[in-house]
Amino acid sequence: MIWKEHVLVCFMVYACVCMVSKCDAAGYSDSCISTTECTGSVGLICDFNHVCTCNGTHYYDTGSSCEKKSLLGALCNYDIGCADANAVCTCSSFRCKQTCSCNNMSYDDNGVNSGGVCQRKKLLGETCSTIAICADEHSFCSENGTCKCNNQYFDDNSENVTGGVCRDTTPLGDPCSSTVTCSDSNSFCNDGKCKCNPQYYDDNGESVAGGVCRITRYLGWACSVIAKCADANAVCSDAVCICRDTYYDDNGPLFSGGVCRPKFILGLNCSTNATCTSHDLNSFCSASGICKCEDTFYDDNGVSVEGGDCREKKRLGEICSNISKCYDANSYCSDGKCKCNHQYYDDNGESVAGGVCRHDKRLGDTCSVIAKCADANAVCSGDICICSDQYYDDNGPYNNGGVCRPNCQPGHYGVNCLKQCHCLVDPCDSVTGACRNGICEDGWTGTACNETCEPGMFGMNCSSPCHCLNESICDHVSGNCPSDRCAPGWTHRNCSVAEVSISTTECPDFHSDKYFNALLAVAIVLGVVVVALAVLNVVSSTRKHRQCVGGTRANSESSHQNMYDDLGPRSANPDHYDSLPMPTIRQ
Repeated sequence: MIWKEHVLVCFMVYACVCMVSKCDAAGYSDSCISTTECTGSVGLICDFNHVCTCNGTHYYDTGSSCEKKSLLGALCNYDIGCADANAVCTCSSFRCKQTCSCNNMSYDDNGVNSGGVCQRKKLLGETCSTIAICADEHSFCSENGTCKCNNQYFDDNSENVTGGVCRDTTPLGDPCSSTVTCSDSNSFCNDGKCKCNPQYYDDNGESVAGGVCRITRYLGWACSVIAKCADANAVCSDAVCICRDTYYDDNGPLFSGGVCRPKFILGLNCSTNATCTSHDLNSFCSASGICKCEDTFYDDNGVSVEGGDCREKKRLGEICSNISKCYDANSYCSDGKCKCNHQYYDDNGESVAGGVCRHDKRLGDTCSVIAKCADANAVCSGDICICSDQYYDDNGPYNNGGVCRPNCQPGHYGVNCLKQCHCLVDPCDSVTGACRNGICEDGWTGTACNETCEPGMFGMNCSSPCHCLNESICDHVSGNCPSDRCAPGWTHRNCSVAEVSISTTECPDFHSDKYFNALLAVAIVLGVVVVALAVLNVVSSTRKHRQCVGGTRANSESSHQNMYDDLGPRSANPDHYDSLPMPTIRQ
């Protein structure tokens, strides 16, 4: 007990001394009594040996301090510097920037993001994901989310029990046992060797190892000594799988993939469909109690002779006869080949077999060289069925399914061309009656120009108002009023000219038709008067001229003498007479 007391006294003395002298903080590997003394660095603790050391989240590197451990994906210097116990400090790039990452048996549950935790990789049979990867190097995460072995490997613990190991599988032909899986998924261990399952064959032959299991050949497929036929009742004949003589191919000779059925004589009595179909799948027991072929098949021996087989009816373009019927309900056998009925066309063209009979195209439907128009008066223009030039579509150009009717005579349209139209120039549309230029004859309006003007209006486009006495209604075409009686202030044949009033205080509109006509009449009258006066003037001049010419020469001379006499008082020099200009006398 004495030594314990000494220790206690020493501790108290040490504590008192530290309190008084403020002792320095303890660092890494310094002595300590408690963790509170280890304050020289973050992450220090006082261990059971009373020595300051780094805690679990820190590690010692150099000096007297602790370094914080790095999370996954963070930079590091040593493995001990990684916080996760299953992590190692490795190079993360070509230049070797060391980071903490999970070891080979673990995966980072945070994926490519930092800060995750290393989890144990998944065993075979355990749930996995793109992050939770599988541990076995020969395994993968399957579509159902569990770890499975890759091809050419097998789970030695079976897929129903977790924790196995992926082992190499055994090729075809190699020795095997119950604990060894054959490499081919379609093989099994039989008599100590890996062999193909039933319905498969070894493409390398059973005498040579290392082949692949291939599915056996269906009826109609190519075959060989190695590539066997799948059907037990089939044989490989001329490198093609066909049924034996006492069996028939229920898919017909033209199609592969059928089954060999025992032949049965069609035409025998039956009680149920099963009686017939057990021998020929394409037959049935008719109401008359006889096995017959289904609608899409025919009896190759004819319905009147027993022992035939049900064959698929002939397609369009194939050879047919009165026995081998045509398959298409809208076809018939013509000249030894299946052809479409009237109003139908072969969508494959008549030169290629195997088409389908389609109904001829209606007006407005898309057409082609093969897809013909149903209407005899239609043509395929621009890949659309339209009526020929002398016909019109009674359903209009924008609706399908009409009938080509002969074009109406000008001025008529509609059903049986009973309606009238009044276009100014071109004939109207045979269906709608619309005028092509949109202009109607005088007195008519509307789309088809078959509506008269409203009361009180007439003329082109019904734009002229009536001026009849007592507001009577004028003719919608000519504008004529009843009894040609116009309203006051209006005149002319259709009362369209306003009368001129002298007493009016307003200037008349000389630009209107009524004033122009009046001025024209006045001008004509004045012109006649001017012409008449001119004629009278010409007549008068002619008479005077004749009087002058008919006078005697004596009178002429006397006249000359008088002229000279008249000059006498004006000049005393007789020589001046010769110099005087004399008037010319017309002979």
